[in-house]
This record gives sequence, C-alpha cells and structure tokens, in this order.
Amino acid sequence: MDPWPFPLNLDSRAVLAENGPCLGLRWVRCFMIFRMARSLNEWLWQHEFWLLPGITWQDMQESEDVHYPQPRDLLLGIPFALILVVIRCAFERAIALPLSRKQCEREAETKSSAQPHAGTLKR
Repeated sequence: MDPWPFPLNLDSRAVLAENGPCLGLRWVRCFMIFRMARSLNEWLWQHEFWLLPGITWQDMQESEDVHYPQPRDLLLGIPFALILVVIRCAFERAIALPLSRKQCEREAETKSSAQPHAGTLKR
C-alpha cells in the first residue's frame, strides 16, 4: 500500500477547480514535499552505501533459520548500564572509601616520622 493517499498524477488545475486556490496550493506543496522526502529516503537507503558489494536489502530479510540484530536489541544496554552504575556506587562506598581513609592515615604517620634527607643543607 502506498503511504501517500492521494493520486500521484496530481493535476494542479483540477485541484484548483475543485477546491479553490488556497486548498489547491496546499495540496501541490504537500505533494512536492512528499516527493522530495521519498527521493531523499530512497537515496539515503541505497544498498551500495550500507551493504557489502553483491548484497541487497532483500538478502537481509529474516527467515526461520536466519535472524539479524534488530534496533530493539539496543534497549538491553540500558539495564546493564544501570547495573554497572549500582555496582560502581557500592564499590566506592564499601571498598574504595575505607581504603582511601586508611591510605591517608598511613601517609600522615609516615610524614610525621620521616627524617630529613641527608643531602639537604641546614641553615
């Protein structure tokens, strides 16, 4: 079924005679926009741009034994990303923060008990 519900051999004079000048011009503009959009769509989805040589879009049709990835498969990434964010937050709170506090305590102890370098000049 053609997505355009109006006849493609649109005669602007017939439309003008039936509907008056305003409605007729709207139909002609709408028809021209549709034709431009259709030609842009056909140009954009040429198989030469997207597929290997010798393969067409008809070759990419799914069958019972052949399944191709679908755009909806990308939705699986959203729950996995959220799970990774939760794991990261839990790691930061439970492991990284206590370790960093212990590391700061150790550095404070070693700085207070550190001896000056033997090669430094005292004035």
